[in-house]
Amino acid sequence: RSLRKRGDEHGVAICGRCRMSRPVDWSPLNHYADPVPGNPDAVWRAATRYGSVADAIQQAARDLVRVFEDDQLKGESFDALREIATEVSGRIGRAHQRYQGVSDALAGYVEPHRSAQTLSAGILSRAESNREDGATAEQWVSHWREEVNRRAQTLDPELQEAVDRLTYWEGQQREASQGVGSLIAELNGVIADRDAAATTAANAIAEVENSGNLNDDFWDNVDQFLTENPWIDTVISVVSVIVAVLAIVAMFVPGLNLIVLVA
Repeated sequence: RSLRKRGDEHGVAICGRCRMSRPVDWSPLNHYADPVPGNPDAVWRAATRYGSVADAIQQAARDLVRVFEDDQLKGESFDALREIATEVSGRIGRAHQRYQGVSDALAGYVEPHRSAQTLSAGILSRAESNREDGATAEQWVSHWREEVNRRAQTLDPELQEAVDRLTYWEGQQREASQGVGSLIAELNGVIADRDAAATTAANAIAEVENSGNLNDDFWDNVDQFLTENPWIDTVISVVSVIVAVLAIVAMFVPGLNLIVLVA
């Protein structure tokens, strides 16, 4: 969604970062925006980045344990550090499952997404050709209908020829109309397949989101609440100043100690 797009003289949308082009005009298929938007290459890059982080996490967990494998490191302090390092390593290792899971989910969506874009562009090309055929047929139908009326009024002996021509082009017009419906149905199938692949990826990400016993605890949630509500910092700052003033006043006015303590 964040990719900047612009239309060029050929009627395509160009991603400013990756130069990937997509058609802009989807009206031949009764769509007024790209029905399969997005950038599979960007999804693949994201999958690669998550995979790299997963590899780095896994390596960090191994290195953390390896530090304390030296038999020369003995004593209660080293034993305590070794125990902590093992615990931390295990927790870091559980994070690997999340990142690797997201990487796999995104990577699995890339090809269905790319395929859907390729197929949809091909369907659009056929729809554009079909629309041109329909427009041509409509023009000839109009022409031969007028010709049939004219020859009928003048008892022209070549009336039957005009009737035959009109019948032919009316058939071409119907065929073009039916072709649009068939192409729209085909596009809907492509969109449905893309949506199914996206749902599979989303479900896989949701599944690993709660894996590894790494969910935020109470204090993590408190920290998030404070982060999302910066006005609390202002309130705390004001209260701190008030308490400081009261503390100074209490030094000179007996009997205020209890009030300062409550504050």
